[in-house]
Amino acid sequence: MKQRFSSLDVRVIAHELSKSLVTLRLANIYDLSTRIFLLKFQKPDHREQVLIDSGFRCHLTSFSRATAAPVTVRGPTAEVPSDAPSHRSGADRH
Repeated sequence: MKQRFSSLDVRVIAHELSKSLVTLRLANIYDLSTRIFLLKFQKPDHREQVLIDSGFRCHLTSFSRATAAPVTVRGPTAEVPSDAPSHRSGADRH
């Protein structure tokens, strides 16, 4: 099994990906680990995802990662007291 991408591999995968991605725009880039990136391309009616493992692999994927649940703030920082000083009070402006 091949271990690393060569310049020929990069040329071939670039040609193959250009067929699928040429009309799409890059919507987001995710850093999945220190060397794995997920690029999301889209236009209003079409989406593609490219997974890149730096130096090892690169391919289109339709795998949908589960997103983390929204973070909820609990405890004393959940609510700001109404008597808390406002940063916009103007007292610090000269």
